[in-house]
Amino acid sequence: MTRASKAMWTVLLACLSAVFVTTSHAQDAVGVEKLTGTLAKIRSTGSVTIGYRDASIPFSYLGPGRQPMAKIRSTGSVTIGYRDASVPFSYLGPGRQPIGYSIDLCLAIVDEIKAELGTDAIKVKYFPVNSQTRIPLVVDGTVDLECGSTTNNLERQKQVAFSPIFFVSGTKLMIKRGAKFRSYRDLKEHTV
Repeated sequence: MTRASKAMWTVLLACLSAVFVTTSHAQDAVGVEKLTGTLAKIRSTGSVTIGYRDASIPFSYLGPGRQPMAKIRSTGSVTIGYRDASVPFSYLGPGRQPIGYSIDLCLAIVDEIKAELGTDAIKVKYFPVNSQTRIPLVVDGTVDLECGSTTNNLERQKQVAFSPIFFVSGTKLMIKRGAKFRSYRDLKEHTV
């Protein structure tokens, strides 16, 4: 069991213990309704069935016919898809080597893969991707991880899985302090 798995189980068991303690006290209280649904089933059976995902590094990305850990184990390598000019996430640095925040995160994932497989012999290969090729190359298994700045949306989730969000951006309007505008609506009939 990996360190991440142990941590997840510890948190899950702590949460379940809190549920059982809370519900046992709640059942003793006057006027509290009897447990129903999932909590009633857990209490009556004394067990919890937990679903899990294969190859959760740090999230599940198994697609039809894909077994990335088996592929990584057999090839002895992880292929990282990188962007050459998506600063500061993924870009070519000195020596034309991929660098950036996303690359650093992917290399941390590779370290966890090595720990999971119990070997430091996993090599990192880099494969260039662009906005048109990045998702198809993950889908067909050419790259194991795409390390760039790809936006997570519902349409893309139908093809690939995403890590937790690590960057949020938004568009704002900026005006000189003291200006009379308070909303974009105030810009009506003004040249912007």
